[in-house]
Amino acid sequence: MASLKPLPDEVWKLVETDLQRHYGTESELGQNRHIERLGEGQGFSSEMCLLHPDWVRKDDQILPDKFVLKMTRKFETPKKEVKSENEEKGFGNLWKHDSDEKLNMQSMKIHNTEALVLSKLKEKRIQGIAMPKVISVGLRPNVETVGYILMEFVHPTAKLHMCDNVPEHGVDQVLRSLANIEAAGYKLSEEEKSKFNTQIWNGPFKILFEKNVQDGFIEAIRKNISGKWPQVSEDLIRIYLEMDQKYLDFVEDTNKLLGIPNVLCHGDVWICNMLWNNENPDAWRLEALIDYQACYFGCAAVDLARLYTGLIGGEERRTKAEIYNKRFYAYLEEALQKDDIPLPYTFEQLQEAYHRVFPLCALVVGVSMAGVGHEIVAKSTDPEKAKERLDEKHLCILEDLILEHQRNLEIMKETNYSS
Repeated sequence: MASLKPLPDEVWKLVETDLQRHYGTESELGQNRHIERLGEGQGFSSEMCLLHPDWVRKDDQILPDKFVLKMTRKFETPKKEVKSENEEKGFGNLWKHDSDEKLNMQSMKIHNTEALVLSKLKEKRIQGIAMPKVISVGLRPNVETVGYILMEFVHPTAKLHMCDNVPEHGVDQVLRSLANIEAAGYKLSEEEKSKFNTQIWNGPFKILFEKNVQDGFIEAIRKNISGKWPQVSEDLIRIYLEMDQKYLDFVEDTNKLLGIPNVLCHGDVWICNMLWNNENPDAWRLEALIDYQACYFGCAAVDLARLYTGLIGGEERRTKAEIYNKRFYAYLEEALQKDDIPLPYTFEQLQEAYHRVFPLCALVVGVSMAGVGHEIVAKSTDPEKAKERLDEKHLCILEDLILEHQRNLEIMKETNYSS
């Protein structure tokens, strides 16, 4: 893991001022202030850090002794002499195709998107969302600057990954948060809305369909799936390669084709973007739904499909997806009624949208499981049970991806779809 670069003095000063303003204190950050990495699996565009303030007390205000600092800064491709395990398998091609300049522009844009979302949710005091407790945000006006989001520290009791499942009452909490995020979109001005992406498959996830990235994932599929499910593996590879620009446009156009307006979506709903407290096994609590970098105005069903494919078992998803969609719809109606806003679409439209976006949502999860699933299982406290849960979830995702993909092809043919 690369070492963590020191935080520039000017950023430390901004952070100190933010903390003083937030807590109403004149206390200052001490000489031993420092940051350290928080957890593993850092993304290419941001660093999650624990910030230790080393307070120099100037008053009697009660002050926390640690915070979370999420920051983005100029990206430079590391020079590696030895390939990691994933790179050897071709899985590490995900970001190699882009220049540092392009990566930095992407990083700057998605940081500013997240900063905008979190600052607006805080400013407008949106209720019903399990969101991180944001202290302040620092926008990133250019690639040379450091952007940051300063938050209160939340200590989750459950460290979950794709091999884990969340109970039904936990799923309900995520559904309520997603419904309130969508409702919050109606509180944004047109100028604020214009700063968001309106595409996801031709936006952040378009990278999955570039040739060298496909090559890496296909190699991972053949290495990690073919032995277990040979026919499913070959069908998945065939479908992956069939998903051309016209197909991406068809799924991207789901709202337009069904007469649904674009709504505010989280954009990256998966289990690692949730902080859970499961001290009471019968009463899990969602402490925070995090990482709003992919937030966009688009199709609500994308969040739902990503949620179910990653958070619950495969058979549960098959039997309860419609039930969960109805709950989401009820939570959305409840949230919108507070401001006398009519529902933007019918439940039937939501259901149809769910079916149409499912193949691409399942692909995102399915190829990720193929690429790193074995590593996640190996790191779990009970690898045998973890593998059993992951395999059940994974096989169901891939089987249903194949069926729903065929359904999309038939609709495209019947409607003579052209992008």
